[in-house]
Amino acid sequence: MATIITSLRQKGNAAKNIASSTSRMRRVFFASNNASATSTASMSPLGQQCRSLFFLSTNDMNINCVRPPTRFTLTSSSNNCNINSKDNGSTTLPCCHGKEYTSTSTNIMIPPNRLAIRCKSSTANKKNHKNVDDASQARSESKLATLLEIKNVTNQAKETYKSLLSASSSPDESSLQNAHQNWIENEIQLSDAYSKAIKYTAKLRLENTAHKSRLLLDEMISRHDEISSESSLGGNNHKDNHSNSNNNGILIDDDIISEMIKKIHFSSNGRALPQLTSYTLSTAVIPPPTIKDFHNVMHSWASSKAKKKGVHAEALLWRMMELATLYPEYFDFPNSRTFALVIKCYANSTYNQSSERIEKLHNFHDRLATCSGSPPLTKDDPYLLMHSIKNIKDFTSAENKRLLNEWFARLHSHVLSSHETHSEEGTKISSTHDNNDKNEERVDLTGTYNFILRRLVQTGQIDGAYKVLGQMHELYDSNRKAEKAGLDYVATIDIKTNIYNLVLVSLRRKKDETLAIGLLNQMIESMSDSSKQSETGIPIPNDQSFAFAFGALRFMDMNAAKSIAENFLLVFEENVKNKRISPSTIVHHAYMELLIAHFGHRDDLLSMCDDVVDRISKLAKDIPEMEPDTDTWDTMLKACATNGKDGDEQNLDKKTKKAREIFEDIKTGKKGKLTDRSYQHMMKCVSFIEDEGERTEEIIDLFRRAAKGGFVSVEVLKLLKQNVSAKEFTDIVGRGRLADQWLVNVTSSSVKYTDFTNGGENKHARRKGKSTSKWAKKQRERESMIQTRKQAKNERREKKRMITG
Repeated sequence: MATIITSLRQKGNAAKNIASSTSRMRRVFFASNNASATSTASMSPLGQQCRSLFFLSTNDMNINCVRPPTRFTLTSSSNNCNINSKDNGSTTLPCCHGKEYTSTSTNIMIPPNRLAIRCKSSTANKKNHKNVDDASQARSESKLATLLEIKNVTNQAKETYKSLLSASSSPDESSLQNAHQNWIENEIQLSDAYSKAIKYTAKLRLENTAHKSRLLLDEMISRHDEISSESSLGGNNHKDNHSNSNNNGILIDDDIISEMIKKIHFSSNGRALPQLTSYTLSTAVIPPPTIKDFHNVMHSWASSKAKKKGVHAEALLWRMMELATLYPEYFDFPNSRTFALVIKCYANSTYNQSSERIEKLHNFHDRLATCSGSPPLTKDDPYLLMHSIKNIKDFTSAENKRLLNEWFARLHSHVLSSHETHSEEGTKISSTHDNNDKNEERVDLTGTYNFILRRLVQTGQIDGAYKVLGQMHELYDSNRKAEKAGLDYVATIDIKTNIYNLVLVSLRRKKDETLAIGLLNQMIESMSDSSKQSETGIPIPNDQSFAFAFGALRFMDMNAAKSIAENFLLVFEENVKNKRISPSTIVHHAYMELLIAHFGHRDDLLSMCDDVVDRISKLAKDIPEMEPDTDTWDTMLKACATNGKDGDEQNLDKKTKKAREIFEDIKTGKKGKLTDRSYQHMMKCVSFIEDEGERTEEIIDLFRRAAKGGFVSVEVLKLLKQNVSAKEFTDIVGRGRLADQWLVNVTSSSVKYTDFTNGGENKHARRKGKSTSKWAKKQRERESMIQTRKQAKNERREKKRMITG
C-alpha cells in the first residue's frame, strides 16, 4: 500500500503560495449582505484590540465597539452613500470610494451600498451582469484581504509561541499555554478564512479562477501539514511532502486503481481505513480542508473554459484520496458527488479523451461503492449518472446507445426505489451528499430526461422518446405517492408543455395521429381541471400543441381529420377567450395547412380557407393579437398555389386571380408584408399559366423583384429554373455565388450558389461581380508550383532509373 500512496502522491498537485492582496484593515473584517434588515456585529475579545476596521456593506450595518476605532474605511461603488456617525448626536458624512474617516464614536452605522448586488434599492442593477461580476469580485477580494490579515496575525501568534518555547530561561507554564491556545484559536479562524476565500474566489467568472482557487486549497493543505509537524502537542507526525508533485494532472492508470481497491475498506462512518499505519496530524482540533472546499474548486473548474479541466478535476480527486488515505481521521474520502463533479468537468470540455475517462471513472466509482465497510458512495448516484448521460452527444452509435441504456436504466431505477430506502430512515438523505448541501439533496432530473428525449427525437428514435415521456410520468407519480405516504425522495421532475410538444412533433414524423390526438386530449383535460394537472403532472397545452397535433392529422382520412381538427380549433378559441391560452394565429394557420393537404384538389378549398380567415378576424375584434398577419396571407397564397388532381382550368383561374389580389394587397401594405414565401407561392401560381411566353415573362419579373428585395430562397430559385430555359437562367443569375443582397431577407431555406449548394471546392473564386482577393492568381501560382514539383520528381525518378538500370 505504501507504493500505492507514493504513486498517488506523485500524481498530485503541488502546493504553491498565492499572491497576497493589500488591505487597510489590521485585525477584523465585517460584512453584511442582508438587504431586508439591519445587521449588528459586536466586537469579539479579539476585536477589542483592533484600531482599524474594513467594511463592505450591502445594508444598514451597526458596529458596536467596546473600544472605538481610530479610523475606518468604506469601500463602495456608489458616490451617493452616506455614513452616519453617532456620538452624542448625529452627523452625516459624504461617502467617497476608498476615503478614510476618523471617528471617536462607539457606534457607527453604515447605510446600504445602493449598487450592491443584493440591495433592494436598485432592482435594475440586478440585471446588469457587469455589476454582478464587480460585486462578486469585490466580495472575493474582501475575503482574500481578510485571509491575509488573519494569516499575518496567526503567523505572529505562532512566532510568539515558538519564541517562548526556545527561550533560554524556563517560560511560565501559564504564559506558554496561553500563547499556544492563542495560536490554535487563530489557526481555527484562519481555516475558516481559507474556506471562504476558496468559496468566493471559485465563484468568479474570470480567467484562471480555477487555478487561483486550487492554489488557495493547496496552501491550506500545506499549512495544515506544517502545523502537524511543528505542534509540540502532536502525536506520531508525518510530513506529507507533495511540493514536488506534478501540477499538470497526470491520470491514474488501471493497475494502481485495482491495487487500491484491494487494500481499502471503510468504517461505519464512511472513513477510509487503509491496511497500513495511518498518521496523526495533531491532537489539537484544527479544521482541515473539508470536502466542500474541494468541491468548490471542482465547481470552479466545471465553469471554466479550460480544455483539460476534466484532467485537473480528476487530479484533485486523486489528491483527496491520497489525503483521506494518509490521514483518515482528518480528511473526508471522496463521495459520489465528487466523482460527479469530475465527470461534469469532462462532459463540458472538448478534451478528446473525455468519454474514455468518464467510463473509467464510472467503473472505479462502482468498484469503490462495493468495498467492504460503509463507503460514502452510492453506486447509482443520480448526480453521477446525470452528468455522465449529458456527456453522450451521439445517440446513433452502438456503443453510445449501450451506455445510454445502461446509465439511464440505473438512474431511473434508483430514483424510483429510493422511496423504500427512505421509508426505513425517515426523511434522512443518503450520505452520498454533503451535510452542507441540504438544500441540494433532491436533484432535479427534469433537464436530464428532457435532454434524452430531445436527442432521441432529433435522431428519429420516436418510440424511445415516447417511452422516456412515460418514464417521466412514472417518476412524477412515484413522488406524489411518496408525499402522500410521508416519505422523502431524492429526485424531482417537472413535465413541461414543451416536452409534450416535442413528442407531438415526433408523432407527426411517425405519422401516428392516434397517439397525437390522445396526448392533446390529455393536455386539454388537464387544463380544464387544475387539480388533475397537479395530480398527474400533465401540462396544459399552448398554441404550438394544437398546431403540432394538426400536423399529425395529415395522414388520416380527410373528413375525419377535418372533423377532429374543427373540434380542437373550437377548444382553442374558447380557451383563448377565457385567457387560459395565449392568443396566437398559428393554430388557424396549421388548420389551413391541414385543409390544403387534404382538399387541395377541390374547388371549395379557397372558401374553406376564407372561412378560417373570417374566424380569425372575428376573434381580432375582441382580441387584437388575433389579427390576420403576414403568415395568414402567405398561407392563403399557398392555398391558391395548389394544383389539384382534377386540373380544372376554371378552378386554376380562380386561384390565380385570388392570388394576384392578395399579393397586390401585401405589396401595398394592406395585408402584412412581403416575404420569400409570398414570392414562392405567387411564382407557383403563375407557373400554372398555360401560355409559355406570358408565364416566363411574369416568372422573371417576380424573380427580379424578389432579388431586389432580398427574398431569393431556394424554392424561389428552383421555380425560376423550372420555368425558364438554361440560357435564360444563366443570364439572370450567372454562374457561381449569388449576390448577398439577394439573400438578406430570406427566412426559409436558402443556398449561396447557382448550382443549389452552399459551398465546395473553388466556389469562392467564381463569385459574379465580387472581388476574389487575387484568389484566382494565387490558385494558378499554386497549381503551377504543384506541377513543377511533380515534374521535378518524375525527372529525379527517371534519372535514378537510368543510373540503376
